[in-house]
Amino acid sequence: MDDRWRDKAELAVQLLVDALAPTNFLPTNPAALKRAFDTGGRSVVRGLGHFLDDLATNQGRPRQVDTSPFELGVNLAATKGKVVFRNRLMELIQDAPTTRTTYETPLPALRGSTSTT
Repeated sequence: MDDRWRDKAELAVQLLVDALAPTNFLPTNPAALKRAFDTGGRSVVRGLGHFLDDLATNQGRPRQVDTSPFELGVNLAATKGKVVFRNRLMELIQDAPTTRTTYETPLPALRGSTSTT
């Protein structure tokens, strides 16, 4: 097996082992059992609600980020652009201009500026 496939197989096995860990199941997780007892079962009900929400709105995958604070165009930008470089670690995206005048170098006012603000 070549290195790439071996790495993929190792990752798959590790994900499976992690998924089957005793801490991922309520009856075998002492911390979760204590929390369920301390909250009168509300923590279990809340967790079940999150699970059902993930099934309905996230294709059954666990949500890893709370997206509720983000609103497109208010505190989240979306501009046209293209990938100008890609490797296994990252993608570098070049955004398209969104105004009539766009500087070739971003933030040109900062060059040579002595302002401390």
